[in-house]
Amino acid sequence: MKLRTKRNPVNIKQEKIEVDFILDTKRIRSKHGSSKSSEHFLEEENLNKNKFIEKREDDQTQNISASEITSQSNTDASENIEHMDLGVKQEGTGKAEASLNANSGIVITDERVDTNKQDYYYQCTLCNERKSKFVLLLEHRNSAHNVKYKGRSIKHADLEPNIYDSGNYCQPCEKTYATYILYREHLRSVHDMILKPMLGRLRNNITPDPDSLDPYCRSCDHKYIDRHRYREHLKTFHKMKLARTRVKGRKIKNPDVLPDWDDPNRYCRSCDDTYKSIGSFRNHCRIRHNVRPPLGAERPDLNDPNFYCKLCKTTFRTRGSFTTHCSYFHPIHTKSKIVNPDVIPDVSDPNNYCSACERTFKNILTYRKHLQSIHKMLGVPNFPEKLKDIPPDINDPNNYCCSCDKTLSSRYLYRMHLSAIHSIGKKKSRKKSTFLPDVTDPNFYCRVCKCNFVDKDRYRTHLREVHKMTLKSLKKMDPVILPDPLDPNFYCRVCKTTKKMLGKYRNHCRTVHHMKLDPVPSVFRDAEIDVDSPDLYCAKCDKHLKTRSSFTTHLKRVHSLDVVRPVTFPDAKIDIFDPNQHCAKCNKRFASKQSYNNHLKHYHNLKFPSTRQFNWSSEGA
Repeated sequence: MKLRTKRNPVNIKQEKIEVDFILDTKRIRSKHGSSKSSEHFLEEENLNKNKFIEKREDDQTQNISASEITSQSNTDASENIEHMDLGVKQEGTGKAEASLNANSGIVITDERVDTNKQDYYYQCTLCNERKSKFVLLLEHRNSAHNVKYKGRSIKHADLEPNIYDSGNYCQPCEKTYATYILYREHLRSVHDMILKPMLGRLRNNITPDPDSLDPYCRSCDHKYIDRHRYREHLKTFHKMKLARTRVKGRKIKNPDVLPDWDDPNRYCRSCDDTYKSIGSFRNHCRIRHNVRPPLGAERPDLNDPNFYCKLCKTTFRTRGSFTTHCSYFHPIHTKSKIVNPDVIPDVSDPNNYCSACERTFKNILTYRKHLQSIHKMLGVPNFPEKLKDIPPDINDPNNYCCSCDKTLSSRYLYRMHLSAIHSIGKKKSRKKSTFLPDVTDPNFYCRVCKCNFVDKDRYRTHLREVHKMTLKSLKKMDPVILPDPLDPNFYCRVCKTTKKMLGKYRNHCRTVHHMKLDPVPSVFRDAEIDVDSPDLYCAKCDKHLKTRSSFTTHLKRVHSLDVVRPVTFPDAKIDIFDPNQHCAKCNKRFASKQSYNNHLKHYHNLKFPSTRQFNWSSEGA
């Protein structure tokens, strides 16, 4: 089959007239000698088209039978088409009309396809002809191109898929997809459908009702299976912010009702659930429903000496846990209140008492932070100076630092404090000695530290960092002295290192010593290599390869032999648009379109035309 070159379609625009297929008015005038017949034909065709559009229903599923569509067209227009000998392609016309279409360069559009009304249509990949049904597309391929469909994905070719199915279910293929994007990709690749962009689903400017019990979107004119999918549609497509309907897998029965923060029974009327404690109930209100305590409500006393929360009826052991509880569950009361705004607090108060707020702090650090943040008294916190005259005891049993007047909680923290603050216990750097390690030691042994190293790199790093030795770069060695690339023991006489394998040794020569190596000489130079060897044996290298691909790669890289794959049918012609992904020359079928294209590109050196761009305009094609 010969490949036809693609030509740009000729689009003739008519003012305020909707045309479904493209006409070449120049050819009409040349065949009939005047433009009156073409004008008469256009008027009749536009009149018939307007009648067809008025009678056609805007059905979302687009499952309209071919008999209903063809009955709405006028027979006079079809007679004019036959007399005028236009380049319109009819099914079953054979090679003559196919060549006519190729010569004219006109993109044929099915009369039954209205791109302004329909959200999808089918298009032939060979001649770009459009069809309204998949069955018509198969009949067209069989009659015009002699291509039969042999695919197994589509089980019911007579059924039309619903492109807006809320469950992403393809009825002809009996298959469900995880996301709407995967479902649309399936329709494009398997069903050869040209889909309208998703933004075209909006039918009007009506805002959908999120509280409607009926899962019907009046903006998109589509009904969903249940209310959950309807709400997901509103959030993803219409970008609406809706209240939660589920909490940890449980459904919220009343999403529009918020719980009462001060409910004495700890009952959430939104989730219809009761909690055991007031803390868990309010934690649920904060996290799940984003509810905060109301303004002006009663709050606990932060200065309570017993650390008792009168709202939660709970007594805490320490002031810190009580303050944390109040800051989390009663956040409005946690901010410091200046009781006496005219009183200036004493910065050096020994009890860390703020007379303006009537509040006592735990230590001087928190007290100074309070003065700095609330009263704006200190620019930078002024911490007490350390007593540097008294050295701390490193073996103190109580982990007490007498220099800082501070007790640490553990022995580890105490030693870390001495090391970081007082520089006690740090490892002293080694002093340079006259006795230095041997840089060229073949065993990578440091005679000063009495330790061995794994390789030369770690040994040299140890010499630079620990012994502060200045080493010469290996790259600046004498270029005259180079290792022997054919050394049988893989020993580098320059670096005095031995490699385990020939590949690693040759890589060392290339990367470290910047040597350009010739290919490894063959063991048997005069031997002949059997390209089709069943044992994958290379006679020159005396080597067996594991796989056919590695054997072919070895012959190509080492011996510069291009192995040509045998072709079953060399005279056969390959169809790059074959829907069954079948290579006629190799008599092989591929699982996907991508693997089929890669096979044709790499093994048969076929070039593919550029990808077509489908533009949706008000005039059809």
